[in-house]
This record gives sequence, C-alpha cells and structure tokens, in this order.
Amino acid sequence: MSQSIEAFVEIAKSYCELIEGHADYSNEEFLARVREILPLLYYQALGLVEPECTDVNLERDVTHEQWQELFENLEEKLGLRSIYWEIYDPITSGPGDPVAGSIADDLADIWRDLKNGLLNWDEDSAPIRQEIIWQWHFSFHNHWSSHLVDTLRVIDRLFEHDKFCDDIP
Repeated sequence: MSQSIEAFVEIAKSYCELIEGHADYSNEEFLARVREILPLLYYQALGLVEPECTDVNLERDVTHEQWQELFENLEEKLGLRSIYWEIYDPITSGPGDPVAGSIADDLADIWRDLKNGLLNWDEDSAPIRQEIIWQWHFSFHNHWSSHLVDTLRVIDRLFEHDKFCDDIP
C-alpha cells in the first residue's frame, strides 16, 4: 500500500472518530477540530490516484438511518450555526439564487462516504481495497469535496467573525 493511501486512511479514520465523538466537545472546540482536519482530508484525498474500477460489489454498510441519526445529532449540537447560505453554482453566468446549506449535512455526508470504505478496509483483499479506493476517489471528486469546501468556508467565517457568542443557540 502506498504512503498516500496510508495517509488518507489515517486522516479518514481521524475524521470519522471526530464526527462520531462530537458530543465530547463544546461547539467551539468541535468546530475548531473540524476546521483543522478538513484541509488535511482534502489534501490527502487529492493524492488518491484513481485505480481501475473492479467488479467487486461493495454494499453500503452505513444505513440511511445511521446517517440520519448522526445528521440530527450534529444539527442539534450546532443549532442555528449549522445553517448557511450560498450560491449553489458559483461559476454560472449571472447571479444565482441563494440556497440553504447545512454544516451538519456536510459533515454527515463526508462521514458516510468515508465510513463505508473504512468499514471494509480491514479485509485483506487487494480487489476489495482497490474498489474502496476507487469509491473514495469517485465520491470525493463527485460529491463530498464540495461539502468539505462549503462547510470549511462557513466554519472559517464563524471563527473569523467570532460567532460563538452565547446568544446563538
């Protein structure tokens, strides 16, 4: 296994542990840790070289109910801080309509895409690992990289504008 894959697996594990352990932190401490790990996760994901797709069929191990429970817990923890507004497609010509985003949804979606692979990672099978890497590469470039960048921007704004005052639930 290459060093870049090993590094990605380690940061993915750390991310999932942080998200799963969110209740152990205050809101500010949790988001500070998320703010630190997201750029590392993005960097390591960029280093994943796309392997050839295999004919291995991996089932999703994270159920929608598990994702929903995590999302709701994160949403409850973050309260109004979770919601943000953005222009959905910033590279279209002309102004777009703003849409609501959710830090809780972003973090839970990233978690699900990483966790599915991690749950199968310990299989000592080259084809299974190759399929997991392919899925991580695909889901990063087609799904969760946007969630990561969007939520990192919002979390950064929260810290830079001291939005952790007590009047925000």
